[in-house]
Amino acid sequence: MGTIIKTTDGGISWNLQPSGSEDYLRSVYFADQNTGWTAGDNGAILKTTNGGTNWISQVSPSNEILQSLSFVNANTGWASGNSGTILCTTNGGTTWNSQIGNTSNLLNSVCFTDAMHGYIAGFEGTILKTTNGGSVFISESGSRIPEGYYLSQNYPNPFNPGTNLELGIPELEFASLRVYDALGKEVAVLIYEKLAPGIYEVKFDGSNLISGVYFYKLVAGKFMETKSMILIK
Repeated sequence: MGTIIKTTDGGISWNLQPSGSEDYLRSVYFADQNTGWTAGDNGAILKTTNGGTNWISQVSPSNEILQSLSFVNANTGWASGNSGTILCTTNGGTTWNSQIGNTSNLLNSVCFTDAMHGYIAGFEGTILKTTNGGSVFISESGSRIPEGYYLSQNYPNPFNPGTNLELGIPELEFASLRVYDALGKEVAVLIYEKLAPGIYEVKFDGSNLISGVYFYKLVAGKFMETKSMILIK
């Protein structure tokens, strides 16, 4: 348990590095030659800034098993794991914050190409995509293609603080999904990109909003639809 090994000759020889952890470590990611992280059971996250000579435990908000790590630089990275766990840091791991992926499935792989765009995959064909750094994850539906455009009523409704939105896109189309307050002020952009044909599930988090009636609007090609939802705190 807590085993870390390192090579500096392309794998001809490997040397043990002391981690100081008694947890199974399941993923390792290095942003550069010196700065890296490893994660595993009980939400364990360790960091090194000297190529693994020393590892320092970081405070994790989860005690779930963490299966995968991905960083885009020395500050910004994500971890995914059991029970739909998604964690994000923007300060090199000094603090980690939970993100909502709208699934309870085990998430065993995370990969980000930059600070905004990333994918997470897991059990039962789960594929999550984000284009805003994880503020919103879209569940990609694989082969399910609807017969026409649609926007479903959110559920649950009323909600506090999170609710689910589902939409269908029958053909490749640029789409936007935005949320407005009762005065017509835009409070969130959930989707703003070209989508492949499919059924998409989006989680909306109203933690930073006050109670009231809100409206969500889907625009995709010539299709446009608006529905209302109620946030009660």
